[in-house]
Amino acid sequence: IFFKNNFFYQKHTNKNLLHKFYLRLKLREYLEAKKYFEGAYYSNNLNVLKKLILDKKIKIIHIFQDTRLVKEIYPFCKEKGVKVIFEDEDPAIYNFSENSTEIKLEREICRKVAGVIASTEMERKDLVKKYNLANTVSIYPSANKQFIISGKNKDIKNITCVYIGTMGFNSYRAPLPEYVESLARNKNIKIHLYLLNLYSITGLKLKLKFLKYKNIVFHNKINFTKIKKEISKYQYGIVAYDGNCRKVNNNFGFKTIEYVFSGLIPIYNTEKIYKSEEIGYVVQDGVELEARDVELKRNYFEVKYKKNLQKLSKDYIMENNIIKLEKFYLKLLSKK
Repeated sequence: IFFKNNFFYQKHTNKNLLHKFYLRLKLREYLEAKKYFEGAYYSNNLNVLKKLILDKKIKIIHIFQDTRLVKEIYPFCKEKGVKVIFEDEDPAIYNFSENSTEIKLEREICRKVAGVIASTEMERKDLVKKYNLANTVSIYPSANKQFIISGKNKDIKNITCVYIGTMGFNSYRAPLPEYVESLARNKNIKIHLYLLNLYSITGLKLKLKFLKYKNIVFHNKINFTKIKKEISKYQYGIVAYDGNCRKVNNNFGFKTIEYVFSGLIPIYNTEKIYKSEEIGYVVQDGVELEARDVELKRNYFEVKYKKNLQKLSKDYIMENNIIKLEKFYLKLLSKK
């Protein structure tokens, strides 16, 4: 969240602190951007935002992922001449049918706002084509340089895996539960799950599904400032999606990026996930993971790790995205 001259960045808050970590570590990382921008403001309260806009004479408001907030504040912003930017981190076009409420709302918002930010170039192009958009940019700052954690020196006596995020039985995430189970069948592997939807109906179903596995551990929410260090103590980061989904087989997996920056070795359920073998390794189940454990750890940290950091840092480090973001702001401000 940042403010410079008449720039205002507003990130959607969420009561679940884990959510703040998973959604790009944005709150933590953008607060670090104070060294790039003068001051910082943060709120998802409609009345507070209106007051900030008036008191600070703000000209741009940038809202992350919260379609509700965009819809509520847009009329006020239009009346006051404030440009609204919508950052669409997980486009509905990949998850919902054409006539769904989600697609209709996304179309309405994307066509109204001054600019749209997508996470990847592919998603940006898909949104432009789907909704006929003019002002778009792709930006995905996942971490600051100082928050990158090396995994080279961690304890490697045991085999530990971790997954952080949403898990379910639908959409492109559907293979996740089965993949976790395939790893857990090997009792020598311990699996740690930090689920954003742990206390939902789906979360309850997952707990029941995995009840018989003593080597699967569910974790409660942790303060987002600590969770990156928390997951860095494990060895493998689980990535399992439907490889036939366009979103999955044309993008770097964002979970992959955050695992690499946390010093974890990404493992995948299928080679169809974009560049899976290039960044990490495809591992079918827990038997294979144990058999290849020593080989994978040696190969990853001797061959892949440095290359991964160089490759992913170029596009996904905060410092390399600030200038791009500010140029987008200036472009929109120059338009009447």
